[in-house]
Amino acid sequence: MKRILLAFTTVGACVALAGCTGGTPAAPAAPAPTVTLTTSPAIPSADPQLVTWLNGFCGAVHGYRQRSNAYLEAMPANQTLSVAEAHRATSKDMGQFTADAGQAIDELKALPALSDAQAETAKKSFLDKFTAARDSVAAAKAKLDATRPGNDAAESAATDALAAARNDIGDFSDPLKPFGEAQTYIIAAINAPKCKPAS
Repeated sequence: MKRILLAFTTVGACVALAGCTGGTPAAPAAPAPTVTLTTSPAIPSADPQLVTWLNGFCGAVHGYRQRSNAYLEAMPANQTLSVAEAHRATSKDMGQFTADAGQAIDELKALPALSDAQAETAKKSFLDKFTAARDSVAAAKAKLDATRPGNDAAESAATDALAAARNDIGDFSDPLKPFGEAQTYIIAAINAPKCKPAS
């Protein structure tokens, strides 16, 4: 009787452990996953000369916009002005515009010449736009200042000239637009602090 019990016990152990001959074979281990390593193409370094040039170029364009916005934001929301006060206020606004545009023009002119035709073309385009806007407002301001307060035609011409000039320059608010997707300029702009305007 003891032998029979022992035999059943041994068989039970083999079944439980599945390690005896005739037991269910263990499932094969899953193969290790295949890892494919890829390397990104090296990012070209920025041209220091182009970074310096773009920093000045962006600074001239964004600097005008920031000065203009600061002036407009400082103006009272609602004003009740006399005819004479309105005359002087319009003349002051035009003077501020010509000063802000004039500073941008001076900064663009101060940029060093580059052998890159794309840069020189962009510089000329912005310089021409700012110069035309400043000169048109300066001429309109001179006419306004030569008239007495209450001249509705002169006031209207002055405000129209100022609005048109602001709109023209507003179309040139992005200094990087002329360079499109050119990687050389994109990399340089990333390294130019003034190409990241704060406002």
